[in-house]
Amino acid sequence: MHEKIKAMKTVFTCLILALILCACGNTSEKKKEAIPLVTENNNDSETDEDTDLFAEIEDNGWDMDDEAKEGLENFEKFLEGIENFSTEMNYEMLLNKKQLNRAEFKTSIETITKERLARSQPTNAKEEAAAYAADIQKRMQQAGIGMTLAEAVDLVAAYNASEDQKLTSKYNGAETEMEINTVLQKNLGKRTPGFIEENLNNYEVTTNKKRLQTLRKIAASTSETETRNILIAHYEITLEELLLLEKFPKLLENLPSEKAAIASGAYKVPQVVSNHLKSGQASPKFEEIIAKTLQRKKELSKQFLAEAAKARRKFYKDNPSWYKSEDGVDNTYIDERNNFVFLPLGDLSFADAIVSKNLGTRGANSEGIIGPPDMSTKRFNEVDSKICNLGLKGQITLAFTNNSLSNVKGPDLYVFEMGAIEPTNLEISKNGMDWIAVGKIEGGTAMVDIEPFVKTGDTFNYVRLTDLETSSGIPGADIDAVAAIGGAMLLSMDSAVLFDSGSYTLKESAANELQKLANKIKAFPKGNITVNGHTDNDGNPAANFKLSENRAKQVAQELKKLLNKAYSFTIKGYGETNPIVPNTTKENKQKNRRVEILIVPTNNQ
Repeated sequence: MHEKIKAMKTVFTCLILALILCACGNTSEKKKEAIPLVTENNNDSETDEDTDLFAEIEDNGWDMDDEAKEGLENFEKFLEGIENFSTEMNYEMLLNKKQLNRAEFKTSIETITKERLARSQPTNAKEEAAAYAADIQKRMQQAGIGMTLAEAVDLVAAYNASEDQKLTSKYNGAETEMEINTVLQKNLGKRTPGFIEENLNNYEVTTNKKRLQTLRKIAASTSETETRNILIAHYEITLEELLLLEKFPKLLENLPSEKAAIASGAYKVPQVVSNHLKSGQASPKFEEIIAKTLQRKKELSKQFLAEAAKARRKFYKDNPSWYKSEDGVDNTYIDERNNFVFLPLGDLSFADAIVSKNLGTRGANSEGIIGPPDMSTKRFNEVDSKICNLGLKGQITLAFTNNSLSNVKGPDLYVFEMGAIEPTNLEISKNGMDWIAVGKIEGGTAMVDIEPFVKTGDTFNYVRLTDLETSSGIPGADIDAVAAIGGAMLLSMDSAVLFDSGSYTLKESAANELQKLANKIKAFPKGNITVNGHTDNDGNPAANFKLSENRAKQVAQELKKLLNKAYSFTIKGYGETNPIVPNTTKENKQKNRRVEILIVPTNNQ
């Protein structure tokens, strides 16, 4: 495979070099066929000649590993850079030939565009292109610049090509989308970006020229009516149908999780749209737009679910005793690198509290690390309130408050890091005070296996991440979320709610609290339950140990009455040995007097 890519690189490089050599003189027929700056409904435009290298390779049945894909992606970016360079060189040459100022010429182009839009003269694409070039020639001659019609055509084509490359760059999507959103906000009033913004930002080879013409028209338009007329012509639908599309949300956004994919696949259009489609009054193009979009939405859902199923199967193959639930809390998530991560506890899997933080140089937004990932499908912008920038030499300590990290077969911890994976030191702890060094997160993965560092059955509630002083665009790791892959569900109750001071006899009021606890446990029809008792450090250590054990026994006995026989129980008393906070204040001591219930879903009876 690598030899084939090398051969392709050689051939493409030779072709590109040849194109560069002839670029200065290449303003003939090829350029004359370029997109006119302003056209009406352009049904005559030819399809783009862009080539998707990945698609070509897949069509030929070649397998590609990650390294090969990365190499080919970099090469594709290189080709785009060469093409952009050639386009700009032609444009500059034509401007210099007539001694035209680039900014002034752009202003002239925009002025003529607005004038032609105001006249609203519907013509076909070729007639419009010729008329537009004639307007440019006339304006230049009025300014004392001699220019033939052929030269005007070439110059307009070069300008169009220069503007197009800004809009079509596959590696500049965020900026393009922002520009589209800004223009539509200006012309249609403040609105939540929806279907139209998404559709106009969507690159498709066969429709890209028409899309770009529409974008340039919208950018030059100055009124709501003008903008809507442009969109009506673009989509070939009625005003009523355009107003329906304007209310549509984005339908093809990247899916963040398996549950989101399921919901996306089941999406139904609003009733008002359904009624219009059934009325017999819907235009063919409107029917086509809705049908194609819904079909694409289902395809995206199906593709995600297929990959999610692979991640699920792998986890259960490695962990056959883990309970399989068709309608449980489990979920599969995707990270920025399109890795699918199956988490049997779903949203419960994520670190949900910050114990301490010391963000390093240029660190920011510590809260962005809490809870499920919410930026994994977004383009990485380095600084965002939903991403924790750890900063150079920064450190953050996280707690799992409704679950617990434990060892399963395969990776145990997943760090949803954005951008480059920065070398980061990882430690885990039971109590937030005694730490086990697991090692570095670095290279191409953010998966961590804690098995070499822990004992069977150990659970951990704290994770500490420390940047290892690697400088980059934004120093330090940029983290969206941290998840325990196969952790236990953790439920904790204040001992004061269950017992009087120094007693292990359940209060009458404890029955309601334990029933609530049992209802949460029933999210897993089968499982291993561990009941752990804890005290503060007041009194005799031996007496505290016995008290914590007896309290755990009482809670376990009551839960057995409330649950069926599909659960096994383990009882442990820790006394004062596992505080969650230092026993330095009355408030902290109260937090340490607790009963914790760990539930590990399992197929075992």
